[in-house]
Amino acid sequence: MHVECLAPVHMTAVWERVRPMIDRGYAAGDELMPEDVLDRLLDGRTQLWVAIDDEGEIHAAMTTDLVPMRSGLVCWMGQCGGERLRDWAPFHRKVEEYARAEGCVKTILRGREGWGRVLGGYKVRTVQLEKVL
Repeated sequence: MHVECLAPVHMTAVWERVRPMIDRGYAAGDELMPEDVLDRLLDGRTQLWVAIDDEGEIHAAMTTDLVPMRSGLVCWMGQCGGERLRDWAPFHRKVEEYARAEGCVKTILRGREGWGRVLGGYKVRTVQLEKVL
C-alpha cells in the first residue's frame, strides 16, 4: 500500500469515497465536518492524502493544511479515517517529507491520544479537557 497526495483535479472523482473517511475523524472529536472541505480541496488550500492498495482501492484518507504560525509555516495533519491501519500507519513520514519540501518548521496533529502510539516522534503538547453536563 502506498500513500500519496492527490492533485485538486482528482477531488471530484474520489470525494464520495473519501468523504466518510474524513468525516470519521471529525466524528471522533465530536465535531461537524465543515461544509467547505471539498471547496478547500478543489482550490488547493487543503491537501488530500490517500492510502491506496495495488488494485487502486482507497483504504484511508487524511487532510493537511499549511498554516503560518509564530514559529513559521506549519503542516497541520487534519482529519483521518480508514481501514487496515497497519498497512498505512507510516503515512506521516510521507507528509513530513512534503512539509519539509514546503518549508514547514514542524507538523502538528490534533486527534485521539492513541495516535501517539502509532506515530513515532510525536509527543503530547496540550490536551483538551471535557466535562459532560
